[in-house]
Amino acid sequence: SMSEKPESEEFEDEDGEEVPVLGHPIRGLTDGYSGVGRFSRMCTKALDDLLGPLDREPTAGSRVGFFLHVSDHYLKRAQAAWEEHGDAFREQEEILSSEWEGQAAFLRSVTDRLLPVLSERNGFEPSNVVLSEGGAPGFVATLELAAEALARGRFDQVVVGAVDSLLETSMLETMAQLDILKTPGRPTGIMPGECAAFLL
Repeated sequence: SMSEKPESEEFEDEDGEEVPVLGHPIRGLTDGYSGVGRFSRMCTKALDDLLGPLDREPTAGSRVGFFLHVSDHYLKRAQAAWEEHGDAFREQEEILSSEWEGQAAFLRSVTDRLLPVLSERNGFEPSNVVLSEGGAPGFVATLELAAEALARGRFDQVVVGAVDSLLETSMLETMAQLDILKTPGRPTGIMPGECAAFLL
């Protein structure tokens, strides 16, 4: 389960000073995992919670769609924040550009490694799997895509979910450099956490 109290780690901010950062890891589940492995652990646990009591019968056959949303909202928030500051954004543009490239590479990894594992384990046909990205509004769009697929009769049932983690070391370091984390000096910043959830 998610830690009840936020846990603290220290990272360097944009001035190179160590600042405490609070976050909410899922202790006992994602410890020691990173990247696709971390996402796989969260998705597998969430799907087990959803489909386990049903003995996975709803996912048998080719009439079930699987829609997975992966968030990149922290990058969009960082970009929006720095664009408000004009010159300050241009100073951080190299950091953001590097992170966008990293996010694109990560999404390719999700497609190449995570989706096939989840599909095989839960009986989803590869041709019925849809991956989307974006922030919270993007997940709403994913729900709408799933609803449209049901309305058109493409699927009899759909499993729709999302997974996100802002606790990768590289992400935390980047957010610290961009000054968007919640710290004693920035109480309105992001308090990073992680989660995966699915519905049928």
